[in-house]
Amino acid sequence: NTFASLKYDYFLTRKLFGYLGIEMLSDTFRDLSLRTVVGPGMGYQFWDLPHRSLLFELGVTYFSENYKVATDDQWVTGRVSTSLSLKLWRFLSFTEKVIYYPNLEDSEDYQVRNEAGIASAVGASWSVKLTNIIEYDSMPSVSAAVVGKTDVTWLLGLQYTF
Repeated sequence: NTFASLKYDYFLTRKLFGYLGIEMLSDTFRDLSLRTVVGPGMGYQFWDLPHRSLLFELGVTYFSENYKVATDDQWVTGRVSTSLSLKLWRFLSFTEKVIYYPNLEDSEDYQVRNEAGIASAVGASWSVKLTNIIEYDSMPSVSAAVVGKTDVTWLLGLQYTF
């Protein structure tokens, strides 16, 4: 699997911001050659403190899924997201990000990505991070019997923060 995400925030007030984001995913096990998710939105930052942060985002997103075997698909969807970060101790932090993509034309079709992680500092800007990613697709384009509706990934990595 390969996943990349980039988001630009522009604060309109101290707490209210606009954003433009893009996510790209390639997943061999789900027959996914490339999923591209791109779109603008608005967000509100409830906390932005050294030891905790919480924000909420709402936007419109263009979804494109290119498969190796299955039929490619593209649509416009909503995007609802929340992100929480807590510093538990001086050397240990917890993060949780939940993104919900409802299909605006069919309420039974939606996708959810939940990414939770715990990181331990090992240097000035370096940390070791254990992450659990759960992705749920209520109506996968590829047969649910083949790929399933739920995909769970565990990652252990070295992280640099700047």
